[in-house]
Amino acid sequence: MSVNPIYLFIDTSAYLKSKLNFSDRIYNKLKALIREEKVFALTSYVINKELICHVEDILKKDYNKLENLTMDKISSNLSPFFCKLQNLPDFNDLYKSSAEVLKENLRLLSSESLDHNINIDHILDAYFSKNPPFSDKKKAEFPDAIVLNSILSRVSDDECHIISTDPDWKDFCKEYSNLIYYDNIGSFIHYCNEKGFAVTGEIQEAIKQKENEITQYIKKQIQNHELLVSPDFNVADEYVEIIDDIDVKYLSDYNVIDIDESKYSSTIEVECSIDFVANITGNDYNTASYDKEDNSWYFIDDVDINVDINRNFTIQLVIHYYYDENHQLQVDISEIDGIDPIIIEYGDYDKDYPLYK
Repeated sequence: MSVNPIYLFIDTSAYLKSKLNFSDRIYNKLKALIREEKVFALTSYVINKELICHVEDILKKDYNKLENLTMDKISSNLSPFFCKLQNLPDFNDLYKSSAEVLKENLRLLSSESLDHNINIDHILDAYFSKNPPFSDKKKAEFPDAIVLNSILSRVSDDECHIISTDPDWKDFCKEYSNLIYYDNIGSFIHYCNEKGFAVTGEIQEAIKQKENEITQYIKKQIQNHELLVSPDFNVADEYVEIIDDIDVKYLSDYNVIDIDESKYSSTIEVECSIDFVANITGNDYNTASYDKEDNSWYFIDDVDINVDINRNFTIQLVIHYYYDENHQLQVDISEIDGIDPIIIEYGDYDKDYPLYK
């Protein structure tokens, strides 16, 4: 697993570039990286407030457009589909619900909120010297200056990945070797993929695509193992074989128990059950006679019985993973373990039979 998560900060401009589509695959990957503590996302009250205000402005504009969309301006062919516009929801209710959705997504994208108690003298020096993030706008850049210096104060000399489309933010990052700049969230996710930062959900989904391969491997292992027969059957010179298809069922999810990002490998466990019918043939001790002088058995009857076998296993898989050209995680199975030789017990044949005669 990752020992130290990497710091991340997303600026307002980067959020807006993504159109706040929090259901997008890239956002889902980012949320998972944060949830699994591989990425430590720093957030700011300033950025969150800017986003909420932006959403409010957009909603107001769209709401006003709907209010002005009167029925006489709509084609008669379309008017039945727009009758609901006559009863628009209250704007305050609409804004409140939208803001709550935004806040919840921002919460999922946050590991820690920045403390903005910083040395204002340093910011003022940059302001008067027109150093980044200050440009011709000057005063408008004070919130950005507070946020950027708060990031520096928090991460110290550690690397922090900054996502922004603001050129002043980019110029500021150039001043510090530990601030790594991206102009979109997808570029940061690509960096994480290159570093092998896989998440359990990705691996679980990828290994499901290999389920048929795993099933065939389990069947082959059981067929190749020698089936042993318990002495309770009282059968001599027994021969046992599987006489129908082996049914494999999975009893749990694929549980990712370890990820080694340096080797792009992962260890996975899954509970499964197997069912099949085994046929046992041989000489029947129950009807045989024993000659003490010859010290040998004389068999009269043979045994030919079918036994229903059901066993549960914990299968452990070692996989190697990689990201394809579409940044989708793919896996190759390198090892499967946990399928032990099977001993057919008399209890498989007769559940009421005592353990030993």
